Amino acid sequence: MALPFFENLHQQGLISPGSMEKIRLFYAHPRKSVRTEIQGILYIGVLLISTGIGVLVYKHIEQLGHITIVMAILAATLACYGYCYFKRPAFSRGLTTSPSPLFDYILLLGSLLVLILVGYLQSQFQLFGSRWGLASFIPMCILFTTAYFFDHRGVLALAITNLAAWLGITVNRASSWGLSELNNTTTILTASGLGLLLILISFLVKLKNFKAHFDSTYHQFGSHIFFISNIAALIHFIDWWPLWLAVLAGAIYYHLKKAFRDTSFYYAVIAILYGYAGISYLLIEKVLLKTTVNIDTAYSILFYLLLSGISVARLLIFINRQLKENDSILQA
Repeated sequence: MALPFFENLHQQGLISPGSMEKIRLFYAHPRKSVRTEIQGILYIGVLLISTGIGVLVYKHIEQLGHITIVMAILAATLACYGYCYFKRPAFSRGLTTSPSPLFDYILLLGSLLVLILVGYLQSQFQLFGSRWGLASFIPMCILFTTAYFFDHRGVLALAITNLAAWLGITVNRASSWGLSELNNTTTILTASGLGLLLILISFLVKLKNFKAHFDSTYHQFGSHIFFISNIAALIHFIDWWPLWLAVLAGAIYYHLKKAFRDTSFYYAVIAILYGYAGISYLLIEKVLLKTTVNIDTAYSILFYLLLSGISVARLLIFINRQLKENDSILQA
């Protein structure tokens, strides 16, 4: 309620002068929410703890011993999951309210510890032998179960990442920070299929009304994976680039349509930026660099990037304005 409302009540004699003075002080110095700051601190804390455990294991593995390390990580994992199990809200097919911010981050810490534990058992004890796929598959199953049972989108993101790793989509630092992994036919096709699968799942969870709020997580991962694999395909499949350009155009159209349907500037941004990256590559590679490469070619590329960058920025501003207008019309 606004201050004039209380002023009116005070004039009618319904609020005493002392109470009115406290109300004026409250509006003069409103309280500020620190929820975002607390969540940020908790998230950083989880990352620091999980990173610290990894560094501790790496540097003191000989002094601590394998069994001691495994038991310590297992105990910490069980403690996190035990706390969350007893504090969890009742299971529901829909959205459930977390009992506290601390609950979310303890569950996230426990999920990260699962990954550390399984990875350590495989690297030191060859728990799954030569079947390295199980080292990704088993944590993936645990994380998906955790995400649905406790209704946690952060854990769901970890599960989807493990799904990608299980399918062989990985980033190898030793190979040009993972860029060379995108120059592989199997990886590109697998990533494209995974992107489509995740987008399909986002529709299914809404259709079946089972954790329907997970649809954005599935769709965002699917969109990014599909667009990146599509641009990689434009570069890799030299003779088939027209086909992949058509696929990129279809993906751009779909995401722009979704952006206006859902009034989501996010999907408009990724559609425009990924589309701009793919089309710019083709224009530079197939047109500008097909001629004699000299100083004029370099100027042409710089001129194109300057003008196209400005055009993309203006286009995004225009789309954002249109989305806001549509949103106001819908709300009216």
